[in-house]
Amino acid sequence: MIGGTASRETVRGRLLELSPRAFEYFAGDLLVFLGLQQVTVTRASGDGGIDAVGEHILEDGLVRVVSGVQVKRHRHTVGRPEIDRLIGSLTGRYQHGIFITTADFSLQARARASETALRIDPVTGEQVAALMLRHRLGVIDDGQRIDEPYFAALEARVSHTPVPALPAAAPVDDLISLTALSYALRVDRGTVHDWVARGRIVPDRQDPDGARSAFWFRRSRIEALQRHLGRVPPRDAAEWRTAFLDVVRTARLTRSYKPVMLRALLRLADAQGSASLDALALAFREFYEQRRRAGLRVERDGLLTGDPARIGHAAVRNLLVRHPLERFVLAGFLTVDPADDMVRIAPAIWQTLRHVDMLAIAGWCDQQIEAYFRRLG
Repeated sequence: MIGGTASRETVRGRLLELSPRAFEYFAGDLLVFLGLQQVTVTRASGDGGIDAVGEHILEDGLVRVVSGVQVKRHRHTVGRPEIDRLIGSLTGRYQHGIFITTADFSLQARARASETALRIDPVTGEQVAALMLRHRLGVIDDGQRIDEPYFAALEARVSHTPVPALPAAAPVDDLISLTALSYALRVDRGTVHDWVARGRIVPDRQDPDGARSAFWFRRSRIEALQRHLGRVPPRDAAEWRTAFLDVVRTARLTRSYKPVMLRALLRLADAQGSASLDALALAFREFYEQRRRAGLRVERDGLLTGDPARIGHAAVRNLLVRHPLERFVLAGFLTVDPADDMVRIAPAIWQTLRHVDMLAIAGWCDQQIEAYFRRLG
């Protein structure tokens, strides 16, 4: 995974340690990262085994697929009977089903999910853990450690929240964490915490320890907060392309990292818009090594101000992930997949970039690099 030591199995094991009620709260957070919109959390006792309902909204709202979601904390493999029960809950009510488990699915369960007229996507515990590592949900320090305060906050909600008597979760009870809200707003957790501290966002609940993990927000507020904070996500591929190019064009730099990284990424990207993180880190460092060999200033301060050739590869990777890449990952423009150590330009963007766009990006990067080092003197 990205410069860290936490494994999928470690993350999955931590999920299994949660109390049943705390796991329900975690599942509520997980829904934010699944790409579902208009989510409503339900109670299994009153909705035939469906834990949540959401919509996949495509092409500026022209296509909407309603999905019923079931999230189960299992240690044992999910069998065909459980898929059959989900099908019964979905039939006549929902167009699509998602079954998420902390375990795996038997061959018979997978076959049943694929042969039904209703599309059902089975999501394994390993895939959940990979998603958590990719989006830093429940992990910190670029995925190096389990975020124990996050899990402790889930358990704290259990002790401070009465068990609801109603079968459906009322909006006032359907809360997401600061981590999930930061993902929905496409900014880092520190920024959201700062907005809370300055009163720009008011949490709907704060647990006693006062840590950032203990702030909770109503799911129903997500869209209003996106509009209020100017963080409404692009609706289609054309808007994603425009938003990406706007950020690339922005020349406000505190370091030279962004244009150096982008120029290397475009050079290394394959036909799918993907590049190895290791190869990107090597190309990133080579730029600064070339400047030093030419007797030019390398950077204003920080890790690269000395001899870049003496910096360990892992340190360069971590720098790359934490600074130039993080902003683009949070915005949804890029992904860094710990499963295969690849950096990918979002398909909605990559598929719309034309040759003239590539030339423009390269030109903007060169201009920004030149202007930055001219200011440094």
